[in-house]
Amino acid sequence: ASIALFVIGVPIVREVGPSFNNTAWINGSPTGSERSPRCGMIGALESEVLSLGMSKAEVELYLGTPDVASENGRLFTYNLGACVLDYDVYTLEFDEADQLIAFRYVQG
Repeated sequence: ASIALFVIGVPIVREVGPSFNNTAWINGSPTGSERSPRCGMIGALESEVLSLGMSKAEVELYLGTPDVASENGRLFTYNLGACVLDYDVYTLEFDEADQLIAFRYVQG
């Protein structure tokens, strides 16, 4: 199921759906601009899996190796493909002790 909101005439769709499935997430990195199965798991990811203070190792256990990691390893990016209109990503930020300090869905 999904909920559609309209902001200035542009539909914004947010999936209301499946629980988090780490196998589907790990295998769900899009190869192009198609929509990844990850798009439908964002709500569950944030409510069932992620919590501030998690270790980087815990995050990788659930999400697998990031699609992109910053040179210093403090920023992980997971590609989502075209969840709404453009290419979207999910980012996670870690502190110097490799503890999760922020996570967010970023629409391209």
